[in-house]
Amino acid sequence: MVKILTLKKNNDFKKVLSKNKIHTNFFSLYYAKNKISNIRGNVVNVSFVMQKKTGNAVVRNRIKRKLRAIVLKLAKKTNIIKKNYTYILFGKTGAYKATSDKICKELENKLLKIV
Repeated sequence: MVKILTLKKNNDFKKVLSKNKIHTNFFSLYYAKNKISNIRGNVVNVSFVMQKKTGNAVVRNRIKRKLRAIVLKLAKKTNIIKKNYTYILFGKTGAYKATSDKICKELENKLLKIV
């Protein structure tokens, strides 16, 4: 079973946001390599963030749930999501009406580009 850990402290967010980024129509992906390797096994560091400008609370929560489900699916299915990285996913309004298969393919392609 894969477990998702989220970032809690503002300093952790600032460190990751100052590193690498990838933008698409559905999400923006920020990532940074962890200094300490993850020894705990099936734990992925991913935070999901939405802007207040994006629709109302129902829309924002639906996008976050959709992105969270896609990340869990990719983490269980394959080793595409590297466990020695920390990720922040900013959802965009395009993800609300898009199918999860389309978003999943897009995220998978972007994660494969990370070295």
